[in-house]
Amino acid sequence: MSANDREIAANCKKIRAYVANLIIERRVKAHIKGLDLLSLLIVDPLFEGNDDMIIDECFSFFLAGSGTLAITTTNLVCYLIQNPEIEKKLR
Repeated sequence: MSANDREIAANCKKIRAYVANLIIERRVKAHIKGLDLLSLLIVDPLFEGNDDMIIDECFSFFLAGSGTLAITTTNLVCYLIQNPEIEKKLR
């Protein structure tokens, strides 16, 4: 395993621990109804009692969102390069 692989594994472990702590906090505050993804997953019967599944689902949403954001930003920059008059208005 390379140094880069070890770093990625360590970071994944830290993120999983962070989300696991969030799950515990949300369960303690179960009387407060949240409409965020984590709150919805915690009460979903499909994920009941399976924190690993909840953590994996959060990872999936985070990674999918990161890719979408990167593509959207790239498309925006390309559009602005092709349309300098609009770029000028935005400045």
